Amino acid sequence: MLAFTSCGGDKPPVNVYTINLTQSASALDQTNNACNIDAKIFLDGNLVEDKVDWSYSFPTTVPSGLLTFVKIDNRLSIELTKDIATSQFNISVVASYHEKKATTKVLVNEHQPWQNNWIPISMLNINSSSGVLNGYVLGSDLSSYDTLMIPSKVKSIAPNAFDGDAANKKLPSNITKLDFYENSLCTSIGKESFYKNTLSEVVIGNTVTTINEAAFAFSSAMTSLTLGDKLVAIGKSAFVNCIEITNTISIPSSVTSIGEDAFRTCLKIPSFIFSNSAKLQTLGTNCFSECTGVEILELPNSVRSIGYGALGSMSKLRECRLGNYSNLFVDQVAFAADRALTLLIIEKPTILVYSTMLLYDTPLLTTNSGQIKVPASLLTQYKTSWTDVPDVNFAAI
Repeated sequence: MLAFTSCGGDKPPVNVYTINLTQSASALDQTNNACNIDAKIFLDGNLVEDKVDWSYSFPTTVPSGLLTFVKIDNRLSIELTKDIATSQFNISVVASYHEKKATTKVLVNEHQPWQNNWIPISMLNINSSSGVLNGYVLGSDLSSYDTLMIPSKVKSIAPNAFDGDAANKKLPSNITKLDFYENSLCTSIGKESFYKNTLSEVVIGNTVTTINEAAFAFSSAMTSLTLGDKLVAIGKSAFVNCIEITNTISIPSSVTSIGEDAFRTCLKIPSFIFSNSAKLQTLGTNCFSECTGVEILELPNSVRSIGYGALGSMSKLRECRLGNYSNLFVDQVAFAADRALTLLIIEKPTILVYSTMLLYDTPLLTTNSGQIKVPASLLTQYKTSWTDVPDVNFAAI
């Protein structure tokens, strides 16, 4: 109960207004996006206003930060504030009477009531002690939702949690988006956790460090993928055969390894972008193989190892730049069947050892068209050391 008064000094209080604000039984009505409050206003102890189950409906989308909403009845208004530390939302109910105000706060469940298109937390199977998300609660009706928003208390997503090949785990086709709360604690997405899912938009949270093997493999409905900026490891086959992804993929600078087949057969990805501060060291076997939408690829200087066939069968790749890491290793058939490749730039300050069939079935060999550009100081050495491909055209960078 809150009180304010219009009198001052040590005089006996007169015109003292007290406000009793409580949540009614349906205080968080997720169906109607409403916050329901019982408000009683007293003047000198006498009830002058009694608003039972007073309701305010929130908009369907609420941006971050402090927001104020005013109920047009000259009595009450609502303020929303987000607690950044806990990702919980506080409703401040401000009661106004005769230009005086008093405020109380009601803590809102983490499932924000105005976002009723999200699967409610109550329908998710989260281990309360470990923070592992094991899927959804069996028997839950998910038909009226379209988004799986990973709650902040989830620390990891279990293997096969939403496995599309398991009838009791797969998400229904109406769930089309995966996202994470802003202050997510989740660090790991388990093996095959979203295998063959129906998600069209995937946004990886900024605390996720590991995407494990086949986590999103064969997700043929996925058209948009955004990787979080703390990601370290992209596991084997993590996004293999996600054939409908159409956006450019920005590889976060924190990523150190891209596993075998990680993006293999992602046919429509137009490009991969790496930052100047990239820490990427390893490209696994066939990791970008059959990414047939990529035309130019510039690998960061941090890359130390390019695996077997890692950049092969990229049918539109016409230009590729390798970084200047001095001990760079490029495995066999790394560029095999890149039938548009006419420019390969090797900035490595020492001779790159030619691996078996490194350039097999590329124009650089089949028609001797295009160029391999190398440091000017190494031009003669390349011409004499790459004896397996004597007709390749070398030029200075």
